[in-house]
Amino acid sequence: MVKSFAAQYTSPGGVDWRSIGVRVGDYFRFRLLGGGAPFNVRITGIDGSTLLLAEKKNEFALDLTTRRCRVTVLRTPFDYQKSGEPFPTHPSEVVRLSSYATDLKIVVGTSELDFSGEPYFKGAWAPSTAYSAGDLALTPGLALVRALVDHTSGASYDPGYWEGFANKYLYTHDADNLLNDGVCAVTGNTATRLLLTRPAVFETSATIRVQAYLIAYPEGNVGSPQPLIALPHSLLDSGSLSVTARRS
Repeated sequence: MVKSFAAQYTSPGGVDWRSIGVRVGDYFRFRLLGGGAPFNVRITGIDGSTLLLAEKKNEFALDLTTRRCRVTVLRTPFDYQKSGEPFPTHPSEVVRLSSYATDLKIVVGTSELDFSGEPYFKGAWAPSTAYSAGDLALTPGLALVRALVDHTSGASYDPGYWEGFANKYLYTHDADNLLNDGVCAVTGNTATRLLLTRPAVFETSATIRVQAYLIAYPEGNVGSPQPLIALPHSLLDSGSLSVTARRS
């Protein structure tokens, strides 16, 4: 369900965005050709050929039938080194852990992330409790799980409402220290921390906090603690879309 959006963009060619792999949480990048500055806007919903966007830009009020523009769809993690080049595989899920400025606290000198003080961590799972999509909780077996949808729990734990972190990866981004960035396998959790496989321990930074994205591949753990990130998209309108992704 889309809770709010500030603007929308409809594909002139009537392309169904979901059918070509675009998902909520991706970023819509738009630039008017002939001098326009590019900008990125987060996609908050998809309705057929229409993208629902988190911000309203003046360019959306222009008559685009008389102006040429370039449209790009970006998925985090991404950079600007590859354009128009499809990759062989891609994650089935890339989702930010929260809507806050940062998501988790790094434990300096380890490969661990502390979730115990986060507002979306609800502690041990409990019956007859209202949970929101994205909430974290500990199952009766103490595994960390993330709520898939808003729901009120029943008398016993129902795994259908939750997803675990086993056989998945976490992309961390530290705005204060890029040495803490990277995609790493999740190896487990304690009652307060996520455990990762990293080539080096987390280093200190100004805030010792990171943004975190949960990444899953269709085949589960792809066999590497630090896998390649391959995020392909099909062309939306021939010649008009550059596909941008990041290789680790």
